[in-house]
Amino acid sequence: MIRCLPLLLCVIAFSAVAGEPEKLGRFEQESLDQVLKEAKLEIHPEPAGKRVRKVRVINLEVFSQRDGFLRWFNIFHVTSDEQIVAQEVLLKGGDLFDQSLVDETIRRLKVPTLSNVVVAVAVKTPDPNQVDLLVVTRDVWSLRLNSNFQIQGDEITLLTISLAENNFLGLRKQMAVTFNMGQGSYDIGPRYTDSNVAGTRMTLGAAAAMIFNRNTGKHEGTASSLSLAYPLWSLSRTMGGGISFAHYDGVYRRFQGTNLLPYDLRSTARIESIPYEYRSRSFGISTYTVHSVGTKVKHHFRYGYEFSMSEAEALPGQFDDAIEQERFENEILTPRTERSAGVWVGYRLFTPRFGKYRDLVTYDLREDYRLGPEFDTWIVSALRVLGSNTNHQRMAASASWAFDAGMNSYLKLGASWHARHQNRALVDQSVSTRFYGASPSINGWFRIVGRAGLNLRIADSRNGFYSLGGDNGLRGYAIGQFTGKHRVRGNIELRSAPIALSFLRLGGVAFWDTGHTAESLSDIRLRHDIGVGFRLLIPQVNTHVLRVDWAFAFQGITAGWPGRITVGFFQVF
Repeated sequence: MIRCLPLLLCVIAFSAVAGEPEKLGRFEQESLDQVLKEAKLEIHPEPAGKRVRKVRVINLEVFSQRDGFLRWFNIFHVTSDEQIVAQEVLLKGGDLFDQSLVDETIRRLKVPTLSNVVVAVAVKTPDPNQVDLLVVTRDVWSLRLNSNFQIQGDEITLLTISLAENNFLGLRKQMAVTFNMGQGSYDIGPRYTDSNVAGTRMTLGAAAAMIFNRNTGKHEGTASSLSLAYPLWSLSRTMGGGISFAHYDGVYRRFQGTNLLPYDLRSTARIESIPYEYRSRSFGISTYTVHSVGTKVKHHFRYGYEFSMSEAEALPGQFDDAIEQERFENEILTPRTERSAGVWVGYRLFTPRFGKYRDLVTYDLREDYRLGPEFDTWIVSALRVLGSNTNHQRMAASASWAFDAGMNSYLKLGASWHARHQNRALVDQSVSTRFYGASPSINGWFRIVGRAGLNLRIADSRNGFYSLGGDNGLRGYAIGQFTGKHRVRGNIELRSAPIALSFLRLGGVAFWDTGHTAESLSDIRLRHDIGVGFRLLIPQVNTHVLRVDWAFAFQGITAGWPGRITVGFFQVF
């Protein structure tokens, strides 16, 4: 994969494709044309510097006239209240038209669970020195049985089903009862999200769940979370803050393929196959305040307090031998208990520039990505005098740079580092580097998209490791088939442009995956697979693609035919 990066960079940077100015997608253009025709409005070609007379918000029903019989389902959906949508618009009557604020408004309104179309344009008024700001949105179907799933081989490895009202009474509040199933357990419980509490700009999120063993159905834990925040809801805001709480009491499991990962004790000569599972409990509360300064370059200064408790232990009846249990807990559950209380400070720098793209992770719809440099760092100092059971510091730093390479192509490079300082030593270090690139469209039919990454664990005292296999990077191999302290992975996909078939958007991919994990970099032996895939989007009900991939491994006992099929939502990367 590393050898192929120069080739991919060249394709992205120098593809001989005629560039075109950014334009609306087909679905967005149809929605705008419908409103302009029905309201008898005309787009103003040069609104810069003119005064905004008023803001006009028009929210369209989920299914339009071109969707035929599906329009009947609109009677079961309450469209977003246009006054609620207008609260998110950053320009008001009397302001000078500012395209940057229009673009920021679009980004604020593009919530995947609420809207699939957000278009904002200036339209003519009787006064040549004034314009109206027209904001057109189209709801995603909100009263729904949401679902997300992943199927690998003959097993459902992830299933989320949510009986939800994503836009309660058109107020853009989300209420749901959610069922989540992983490989080892499932949970069920209520969830509520409010992105603008009583028009105050404050956000509220709350969730609770009961956890059950997937195989036996036995109750084995609970989880909950609650957060209240006043975010930096626009780039011009200078101060924000929040508080959050979370708890978890359940069983942690790691899998290899469809079975629990077998663990071999390092402290014995014989080979054991102990199922990798244990009881885990955690509780935490944190607060933060953020100050924002700057315009062309933003600086965020953050500080806060956090308190957390965690403990882990072997499951009752998991071991017949007390000595073996002690060894397992010493090797895996380090530390078994920890109480951390500390203050923290952080700093973030970024440029508030954004690029507009199409067909990167979804189809037809506008995607906004931040461009330029970004740097983020923080340090937490946990102290006994504040309630911690040890004095230690946790710290992190990350840096990235995103480029608009022209012609709807995009590049991003980044690196990050995390560590813990305790007893005069830096431990639990993790280092990662990453690359993502998307080429221009090739004759309007295809584009090449790739990623590569390196992950390292250094002086690890907590028995952490990386896994690889399945849809996290090697689709031709079993889930978590490879584990180790270090990981290398890379993926290249040839993605087709979407084909519009009635209300559907269809596409395909051909891909190559490579990667491996090992205890040391010298032991890395790259595995490879190739495959083809299918993508489907129904924008009226979801903004994420449905993914079906068929991959063939090059090495191992499962190499070649018949390969492995994985099904789920979202692109792999």
